[in-house]
Amino acid sequence: MSGFIGAKRLLGMYRPDTIGILAEVPSLESRNRGSTHATNALFESLYLAHRDAVLRYLRVRAGDADALDLAALTFERAFRTIVAGGSVNLGWLLRTARNAAIDAGRRQRTRMLLESIVARLGPDAGPSPEVQVVAEETASAVRRAVNALPSAQREAIALRYAGGLSAREIGGVLGKSEAASQKLISRALERLRENLHDQT
Repeated sequence: MSGFIGAKRLLGMYRPDTIGILAEVPSLESRNRGSTHATNALFESLYLAHRDAVLRYLRVRAGDADALDLAALTFERAFRTIVAGGSVNLGWLLRTARNAAIDAGRRQRTRMLLESIVARLGPDAGPSPEVQVVAEETASAVRRAVNALPSAQREAIALRYAGGLSAREIGGVLGKSEAASQKLISRALERLRENLHDQT
């Protein structure tokens, strides 16, 4: 895939109307005509390497209905940053995705986090009615326990278990040190255990 059309096509995988949103980007790119191919190649490799992690995180953070739009916005911003000569990595992408979700005012992350946790707890085969009831009860208990966490701990848990990030990467997203992020995750898990124990 080459040229700006290639970048548009990649973004369009998430959001069909992205090309309309990126109408201004060719003028940004025209300033760097000599590096157009390199810019598009860098963007393409970044996109292919990190699209799944960004989308998983946004599904937890904002819900399925908004995740695709927010992922397209995140990668649009990444492309503009690359064109401007900036540096973009996974931490930058997830921080940008987080900010986009906050800006959009989406508050569905808890529901998606719970579905992810319940999916990990449940069997791979078709569940029996009894297993479904237990899964629903477990989801309800986990929902209450997660809702009882402070927002920073909820965010750290989402990034760790839904986004699959390390403590260092979580620190990059949240603007904390690796040690502070690890402590936040540990405290969140301990509080989750306490909250779940109190409910049983």
